[in-house]
Amino acid sequence: MFMEEGEIPQPSPLTRADTEMVEVDPAMVTRYLQYECGYRNCKYQSPRVTWGELVSQDYPHFVQLMSNDIPTSSNTFVALFTQVRPEDQLQVRTATKDRDTPEGKEQIIIEFLNLTCTHRGRMNGKTWRDVRDKDYSYFTWAVGNTMNRETKTFKTFRECLQQKERQLVDSMPKGDVKVPKGLKWLPGATA
Repeated sequence: MFMEEGEIPQPSPLTRADTEMVEVDPAMVTRYLQYECGYRNCKYQSPRVTWGELVSQDYPHFVQLMSNDIPTSSNTFVALFTQVRPEDQLQVRTATKDRDTPEGKEQIIIEFLNLTCTHRGRMNGKTWRDVRDKDYSYFTWAVGNTMNRETKTFKTFRECLQQKERQLVDSMPKGDVKVPKGLKWLPGATA
């Protein structure tokens, strides 16, 4: 479909961010307003503030976080979008999130790889980066068999897999992934 001369382009279709079409449970909103804001770009790190305090005491910063940091596909966004004033809704829904930029995605991967593995056994206490680099077969097994497919952890660590192992994990349900022993991590082979 072509635009006529003088026609104004329409914004691209929105996903879950278009909360006008999503019914939001008031109890969910109340719950999320009581949670502390833990985003790294929140200027209130110590002491932390709740989302409700942020909305009432520093609304411009709340809008900034909603626009740049909170993924539109998250429950946090859906619940807190109810607190966005009508004049700010378009900006909040359509702004490019920092985490959606290549640099933001890389930063998230770095943060997750620096987390400690809590699985019982030989990998307990090691960072996920150490697990991936030193025992890539175990890393692949853990991603495919222990992580819920709907979690941010799975989605992030899935991006840390090499293409062949990513296809293996994607093709099997959680718990059924058979990983060959002796796989080696090859830096730069995730694309």
